[in-house]
Amino acid sequence: MIWMQNYIYGLINPETQELRYIGKTNNTVKRYQSHCRAKGNSYRDKWIRSLKDAGLMPEMVIIETCGKDWVEAEKFYIAYFKSLGCLLTNLTAGGEGCEGHKHTDQAKRIMRLKKLHKPLSQEHRESLSSAAMGKPKNYVNGKAKRCRVTKPDGEVVETLSLRKFSVDNNLNPNIMSKVARGMVKSHRGYVVEYI
Repeated sequence: MIWMQNYIYGLINPETQELRYIGKTNNTVKRYQSHCRAKGNSYRDKWIRSLKDAGLMPEMVIIETCGKDWVEAEKFYIAYFKSLGCLLTNLTAGGEGCEGHKHTDQAKRIMRLKKLHKPLSQEHRESLSSAAMGKPKNYVNGKAKRCRVTKPDGEVVETLSLRKFSVDNNLNPNIMSKVARGMVKSHRGYVVEYI
């Protein structure tokens, strides 16, 4: 099997000659051009935009030429240059993609809010609808959310439909749901937990 030639490269600040980023590519020209068009919000992209605002562009240097073992090489050089004190803008320890990158709670909240207000296509709606056909409303990730309800007299009941249980027992389904999610301690003496 013939392996494509890969390059471990670095991006350098042209003024200070500081190494700021280490990456992998099999096409140095295209990769450099994509860095120069950076529009994201990563540390690397913000750094490149700050250079562009000052009328500068990062310099690309080839650190190593490698074959299929590029993952280990990229990880090694990121760790090595960080150990020398380089302030790299890499989000991860290297390897394929953003493996190991963890979003902050604030970033997750922002992504969730953006997705919340994005309209779904008709095709996506139909796909979601057909996937949910015949499943109870509390069916999550392929499994029904079972509830254990403790009545005021101490009797314990398990149910697949908290809403149906609530209506059958003259309880407010919304408050019972809040009890199950830990937002309220109890409702009319009933305690609920997901199992």
